[in-house]
Parts: sequence; structure tokens; C-alpha cells
Amino acid sequence: MNKFTHILGAAAIGLLGGNIVGSGAHSATFDITLVFEDDTSTQIRNAFERAQTFWESKVLGYVDPLIDFGPLVVTAELLTSASPLSAASGTLASTTTMFRLNADRTWAYATSAVIGIDGADLDSMIAGGTLDNVVLHEMAHALGFGTGWYLTSRLGTVYNDLKDDMGNYIGEFGLAAYQESCDGSAVSVPIEGGGVAGTSGMHWAESWACGSDALMTGYLSEEATVSDVTLASLRDLGYVIAPVPLPATATMALSGIAFAGFLSRRRRPRRAAS
Repeated sequence: MNKFTHILGAAAIGLLGGNIVGSGAHSATFDITLVFEDDTSTQIRNAFERAQTFWESKVLGYVDPLIDFGPLVVTAELLTSASPLSAASGTLASTTTMFRLNADRTWAYATSAVIGIDGADLDSMIAGGTLDNVVLHEMAHALGFGTGWYLTSRLGTVYNDLKDDMGNYIGEFGLAAYQESCDGSAVSVPIEGGGVAGTSGMHWAESWACGSDALMTGYLSEEATVSDVTLASLRDLGYVIAPVPLPATATMALSGIAFAGFLSRRRRPRRAAS
């Protein structure tokens, strides 16, 4: 069994303001809208719809109840040989996410994303049983996992720095879940610091105490699981999530930019779970 290296590159492309509507009693719900090309295959449609159903069952709304950005619009694309990402060595999939600030600039939420699947590798992903996990993994990045941990405006201002000086995760809710589920003495959640460019800094470390089969480590396997730590980290991004072990409160300052990433087919032997 093999794992796949996730390579993620980031680029800031602008700062977006937010709109505020409704009253204090309004509760902003969370929805994902999928957009497909006319010739998108049934296999890709089904994988995206399963990922949509999963994440909508885990993300219930927004901490800021007054926003009304509409649904998170996720566009599925099949990358052809003419695509720069498809032509890149070892590319399996790519994700670009746009974030938008709420009115008082305390949160930035993903409002749209494009997930591209490399057509040259589609058959092998289907045959190997990895397509669902590739799409599920990429849709987490569309929500802001990894891509929303460190945001930089065009002027170079850094927002939402959820990492310590060593590059590990210190978001209040994600860290509390890690302490509850995996390592009670931890002062941070280990983030991948090795591997190819983009694997580093955007995923949980393979060596973390929750095991190497977690969906959102830097290496993806057929039998990946979504950890409570991953779900809790979405609370650090301003989402209301289905119950997992969480502290009472958290306050984060966020900004909005776009990030792009891609998933590699570079393989290495899977380590035995510790």
C-alpha cells in the first residue's frame, strides 16, 4: 500500500472585504455548492458529492452568525495535459481557495475553490481506490485547512498566524482536541516540516501522536481517517462544527487571500501505524 505526497504552494492575490446582514438572532448555515464541467465523469461527480455530504455533516455554520456570503462554491475540473499543474511532475490534484473577510475583520471564510483532478492519473486513482480520499482531502483545503493557517495580504500583512515560532500548530481548539485525543502534555500540534515544498507547513506531521493514517497528514492512503483534531482545527478558522472535544472560547484575527495547492503521485512505502 502506498501513500501520496501532497505538495502545496501558496500565493497571495488580494484582500476582500465582507458584508454584514441580518440580526443577532440570525444563524448563518454552511452549505457547499458543486459546479461541474459538462463532460465531468460519473466517478468524479460521485467522489465530489460524497465529500460534499461528509463536510456538510461536520461543518454546521459560522461563528459569526451575521455573515451571508452564500454557499462555499467548489468547482471540479479535470486537468488536461495542457494544464501547467498536470504537466508538473507527479501531480494528482490541485486546489485554489479564495477567502473573504467578515465585516469586522475577525474572521475570513472560504467562499470559493477550484479543485482540479489530473486526467492522466484518474484511472489509476479509481483503480487504486484513492479518488475519494484525494477529493475529501482537497475539499478540506478548500475549507481552509492548511491554506487558512497563515494568510498574507498583498501589502505583506500577516493574518491568522496559527503557528508558533517552530512552525507547529497552536490554534486553541485544534490544540485542545490534540491534547484530549492524542497527547495530553503537548503545547502544540506537530505540523509536517519535511518533504517536498508544500507538504511542509500545510499538514499534520506523520510523526504526530494521532497516527500516520490521518487524512490530513502530508501523505494520503486508501484507509485514511478524519481526526477530531482536524475537525477542531476548523473551529479555529471560524466554523461551527459537530461536537468534538473543544475549549470554551477562542478568538482569532483573520484576513482573506487565495491559496493554490496540488497533490502529487510521488510514492513511498507506507509506515506501519504506531
